[in-house]
Amino acid sequence: MNRLRLNLVLIITITLAVSALSLLLPQPPGADAREFYNPLATSITLIDVGVCVGAAILFYRARRNFKPELKPAYSLLAAGTLMLGVLNIDYPITEYYNLWYLLFFNLASYFPYLCESILIYLGARQFYKIATGKKHWLMNIPLMLGIAAVAWVIDTQTNHLVGSWPSETSHDNVQAIVLIPVVAYIASLYLVLKVWRRLGKEYKRAFGWLALSLAVYCFTSLMIAVMEIVGYDNWFFNSRAYEIPVILADVLVLVAGYQFNQIGLVTERRYGFIQRLLGRQSRPVTSVDIIVYVAGLAADPAKINDALDKMRAITARMPAGHPLELSQSDQRTLKEVYVSIENYLATSDPLREYQKDKLRAAVSKRFALDQNRSTTFWGQLAS
Repeated sequence: MNRLRLNLVLIITITLAVSALSLLLPQPPGADAREFYNPLATSITLIDVGVCVGAAILFYRARRNFKPELKPAYSLLAAGTLMLGVLNIDYPITEYYNLWYLLFFNLASYFPYLCESILIYLGARQFYKIATGKKHWLMNIPLMLGIAAVAWVIDTQTNHLVGSWPSETSHDNVQAIVLIPVVAYIASLYLVLKVWRRLGKEYKRAFGWLALSLAVYCFTSLMIAVMEIVGYDNWFFNSRAYEIPVILADVLVLVAGYQFNQIGLVTERRYGFIQRLLGRQSRPVTSVDIIVYVAGLAADPAKINDALDKMRAITARMPAGHPLELSQSDQRTLKEVYVSIENYLATSDPLREYQKDKLRAAVSKRFALDQNRSTTFWGQLAS
């Protein structure tokens, strides 16, 4: 088991252990607290805490795979998920000691998503700026605050339950805290999706999981805003069903953190069961395989399109369903394509730093090219 998987297993094991141990806590000291205290809710919240802290560790660990300019973005993601986890500890403490009547603890329950959404939004801005080299109107912080303010004004005009707040004014003020995450998560999701569409294959899975987690966070923040309007005295809140999207979002962000750590890891090409069953594992490595692999490492595939067009011209004339037969001229052309992509990765890739010798070592390991040079241009390249 590699170190990354070991870290993931430890995160999950410790999280589940702490959650299970919480079920052994004695009943709350106060009669009022005992009436409303739910040991399972505390256990679930601690899972949420552990998953968020674990995700923060993985995001911070992923910084090593990227250029220094991107490290602040990962640090912001790590800080956001860490804040969400740590601040969520407030909930079981408040419930265990029945502290909901205190304004501080009531307000504290809103801070986890407020802090996380702001930090993730700042991280998403960094990703977009570096990955695309452009600016977007969603990166304008004063404009985002203006949108949140407009949403808050509209919200104050709606009919809603004041609930535990002492006055309509205090309820309206709290709604500002509730609506900022809605705006921040939606903006973050859009920016991350724009980055996801632009990036190459190497990054698709990680940014896809991050976008999926942000989509669920959007739903969660909207859910909280709606509950503030309709009130909390309903089956959805009392049954703890609201915890489902909360836990789901945090699990997805943990998976995203894991996938970001996978970027840059090189493993020898292996075939799945179906491929082995169909006999595809016997197909020798070709020069096209090498080109496709290194092209997938490019953060901005559009920058290497001209080089890839030369490969496409070769593969387009090959009959479908037949083994790929490359002439010496084709091999020379594909060698030039590889060198062109290699130069781009070593000098111009916006996200990662590549060194030509390490890149070639990675490609050689991926395809076991010490045994497959005869079917590719690799022998010519190495010479």
